[in-house]
Amino acid sequence: MKRIDLYIIIFLLVSCNSNEYTSLNDINLPELNAKETKDYRIEGKYINGYKNDKWNYFNDNNHSIIHWGLYEKQELKINIPKSWLIKEDSKYYFYALPEKKDDDFFLINRIKEDNINLKNFFDQAIHKLLDGNTIKITNKLFFKIEYENNEKYYLRFDTNEDSYYMVYLEYNGYIYDITYRTKNKERDINKHIFSGILFSLTISDSKLIGNQKKLKITRLSL
Repeated sequence: MKRIDLYIIIFLLVSCNSNEYTSLNDINLPELNAKETKDYRIEGKYINGYKNDKWNYFNDNNHSIIHWGLYEKQELKINIPKSWLIKEDSKYYFYALPEKKDDDFFLINRIKEDNINLKNFFDQAIHKLLDGNTIKITNKLFFKIEYENNEKYYLRFDTNEDSYYMVYLEYNGYIYDITYRTKNKERDINKHIFSGILFSLTISDSKLIGNQKKLKITRLSL
């Protein structure tokens, strides 16, 4: 699988100005919003805190249906659309392919910290810039997310054809690198798919993102 080196993009963002928000509800960011947004009405049922089967997503122009399943393996629990193909690949902690969508993917890398924390992980990434990794970016967002004194980072960027959604966080001695690549033409519903997966992510019975109402958000922008 061809993956774009993101280090250059991170480097461009670290010197940004910041605007602080008290919660995710203050901004229209569906991919980081577990609830309804002003653009979408969402209907579905939870079982034991996880999305179950048929969920409806309505806006002014479209009605989308996602059938959610729950993937469980060892300490991992995660909601994933039932139609996605889950691949067993030793290179990744979790790896799934959306149905009939060439080059789209969702994956989680898990990296043992071993004397490196999340901030140092980013610092090292900046110093490992590779030559020749040029890409035309049409839009980008970068947020720091804080929950109970734990920091997480969210990066999204769009190209002419694709959107990339990425979250970086640390938990229990590991750094988790979460990436979803999808086509721009389906961006609206895919934001909600990413949110549904992200807020379900559970390791050893602990949800890694936290209570949305208690998240502190800092937006970094050029």
